[in-house]
Amino acid sequence: MSRSPAPLLLLALMALGAGCATHQPSYRPDDGERLRFEEFIDPGTSLALDLALELRRGMEVWNLEGSMEVDARRLALVTFTPMGTTLFSLTYSGDAFEYRSLPGVSLPIPPESLLLLLEVALWPEEALAPWSLANRVDVRRGAGGERTLTRRGRTLIEVRSEASGFAPGRRRIFAPPFELGLNIRHTEELPAEPHGDPVDP
Repeated sequence: MSRSPAPLLLLALMALGAGCATHQPSYRPDDGERLRFEEFIDPGTSLALDLALELRRGMEVWNLEGSMEVDARRLALVTFTPMGTTLFSLTYSGDAFEYRSLPGVSLPIPPESLLLLLEVALWPEEALAPWSLANRVDVRRGAGGERTLTRRGRTLIEVRSEASGFAPGRRRIFAPPFELGLNIRHTEELPAEPHGDPVDP
């Protein structure tokens, strides 16, 4: 049986907080056609995910294990090397975005772009609708289940998936010059938190 990612996520975030490098996003698109990281998108659900990631830019490829939690107000992602070392984390709550990593870590995909690719790959189309309207992006689903994001006829992101939504299964996200492989191994529904702010790790 797959392990629950929720307790491991909390412990990893706490461990990474000691002696890590932290910074606010500095990446900004250099091309008006690229999609911008702007705001957290409410996925309409509360889940914990156990997953594997492949980050790729050109010939540079990183293979990582990861745990992610997401609800209406917060997304937290922690990644591990195949040996189990906590490598980096992304946390987004409300309008506050934080990226933490071990010193010297430089990802092939900027943290803000990684967050956006996760959202457009997994979030329901109805959840993406306000964001896509604000960014003048058309979101279309093909006959084979693929999702394509275009602007003025130009393809910006293409998602090929063997599963829909947050269901376990593999996805491949193309967003030149970046490419993301995503394999969700286990999904666990989390109880809603109707009162108060999300608890910081």
